[in-house]
Amino acid sequence: MNSIPLDSNMLIPLLPMLILSLTTVVVMIAIAVKRSNMVAGTISVVGLNIALVCLIAQMFGVLPAQGLVSSLFVV
Repeated sequence: MNSIPLDSNMLIPLLPMLILSLTTVVVMIAIAVKRSNMVAGTISVVGLNIALVCLIAQMFGVLPAQGLVSSLFVV
């Protein structure tokens, strides 16, 4: 089977999706620790804004926007 080595150049196009996934995990952990709507909402908004900044950086060419992540997943 042909395997593609995983390096940082492949992970940069996935950065917005990785940030959103990490944000959901952090929100669930924060809810488990302290049940506060304010904390959960704040973490969610911060994570979404960071992902948006990454998307804007990819649109303007600061970060690479396209890449082959695996043989079945092209961003």
